[in-house]
Amino acid sequence: DMGVSRDAKFKGELVTGTGACLASTCIEQDAAYWEVHVVSNKGRWSVGVSRDIGIEGAAGGPSEEAWSLSFADAKAEEGDVIGVAFGQAELPNLRFFVNGLMVPEASVLRLRGTVSPSVTVAGGATLMLIFDAGAFVHTPPRTHTEIRTSRGII
Repeated sequence: DMGVSRDAKFKGELVTGTGACLASTCIEQDAAYWEVHVVSNKGRWSVGVSRDIGIEGAAGGPSEEAWSLSFADAKAEEGDVIGVAFGQAELPNLRFFVNGLMVPEASVLRLRGTVSPSVTVAGGATLMLIFDAGAFVHTPPRTHTEIRTSRGII
C-alpha cells in the first residue's frame, strides 16, 4: 500500500509505502521544475514523468509511457535533493539534478506529448515531493518555474 500525505512544514507531499503515484496535474507549460527530497533511502524509488501509471511506470526506468531517474542511477543519500526539469522547447526535454548537479546520463533527449510528474517507492523508501517554488532548495534552470495548473479561458 502506498501513502501520500501533505507536510505543511516543508510544503510538500510525503510519499511512502509501495507503489506508483502520478500527479493530478499534467505539465502544459513550456518549462517546469520540481524537487524530490530523499527522506529515507531504504528500498527503491524512482522519480520522473509518465503518461500513465501501469506496469511500466510502477517498475521505474524508461518505457513507452514513463521516464525516470532511479535510486541506483541517482546515487543519492538521505537528505539529498533531486531536481526534475522538463522543457517542451529545449533539448534534452527531461533533465535530472542531484543536489543541484545535472546527471547527464539520465537526460531524455526527445519526449513529446502530455506527461505528469510521477514517483515510485518500495521497500521502505520515503520521498517528499516539492511543487511550491518558495520551498525549492535549488534554483531551477533558466526559464523553468514551478508547475502551474492550467486555467480555463471561460
